Amino acid sequence: MSTVVRVLIYIAVAVAVFVLCRLIYKFVLWLGTKNIRIPKTVVRIFKLILLLIVLALVGYFIYTGFQI
Repeated sequence: MSTVVRVLIYIAVAVAVFVLCRLIYKFVLWLGTKNIRIPKTVVRIFKLILLLIVLALVGYFIYTGFQI
């Protein structure tokens, strides 16, 4: 498989994971507007998980010297 295709696949997976996490986050906020009580700790933990995913991706690219 060529490097370009591999890079595009990795980018697509990263974007899909981010969009999925973002949709779940929006869903949790939407539940809060429907009088379903969501503890703030759940929202904070979810934000922390999103941050860890982003940091893991950035850390991987820095560790490998921006290579795939």
